[in-house]
Amino acid sequence: MKKKIFTVALAMMTMAVLAGCGAVYSTGEVLEAKMCVAADREGLLCTRDLASFYADTDVIYATAILANVPSGTKATGTWYYFDPEQGVTTIGSYILESEEINSDLAYSLSKPTNGWPAGNYQVEIAVDGYPDITVYKDFSIQ
Repeated sequence: MKKKIFTVALAMMTMAVLAGCGAVYSTGEVLEAKMCVAADREGLLCTRDLASFYADTDVIYATAILANVPSGTKATGTWYYFDPEQGVTTIGSYILESEEINSDLAYSLSKPTNGWPAGNYQVEIAVDGYPDITVYKDFSIQ
């Protein structure tokens, strides 16, 4: 019993110290990250999660729900191509800002003029101030 009380007291003191140091405790999450060719619900979220796309796909979407963060929190979606000869190439990076504690995130990338190069790609969804909830979605172009 004494051990349980000590553990609870220690946890409370640790939280108090962190609060005094300006640290923020959060349960922020990136949920339901998905890739698709057509986002639903007024164009915001993917309902299916695809891992492969064709070279002539017009638009590729990456969507997710940003949960339990303050409004105004910024989330960056960065698209990468893994070129077998040149290594990792950043295609683009786009910042969205949460409007409320739970916000939908929808990133999209349009087909290049000559179509998508075949190979492996990745979208990274990173949230400012929350490095531990970064999500990576890998996909390929055939």
